[in-house]
Amino acid sequence: MPHITGNDLLQIAINNPDIDVPPDVVALAHSRNRNKFHAQRCEFDGMKFDSKAEMARYGELRYLEMSGHISALELQPVFLLPGGIRYKADFRYVEDGQTVVEDVKGGKATQTRTFINKWKQVQEQHTDIDFRLIER
Repeated sequence: MPHITGNDLLQIAINNPDIDVPPDVVALAHSRNRNKFHAQRCEFDGMKFDSKAEMARYGELRYLEMSGHISALELQPVFLLPGGIRYKADFRYVEDGQTVVEDVKGGKATQTRTFINKWKQVQEQHTDIDFRLIER
């Protein structure tokens, strides 16, 4: 049996013409800031993450940092690209003397054209950095 949430029931009620849903409830349901890839924002260790996958990767990297395998772990480093465009990665750290930048994605669907273009540009601009795409 599938798991049905309260939001699922609300959407069923809104879409059913036989059910009278108050207009303020409909407006609230439609106004929620939803992620188009269904990623759930979450918080861990006092920091906010855009997805559970990103939070899980942070936990892994934090463990590696505490055990001495990596150092200088940073969250959401920003890179300036030509034309004043900003690219914000998920993580930057140092591993064996090499700077590594990671971006965590939930799969191919989350790799938008904008992301792919910025990803390529930042790699071309910073050839001294090891860029890694982590797919979950």
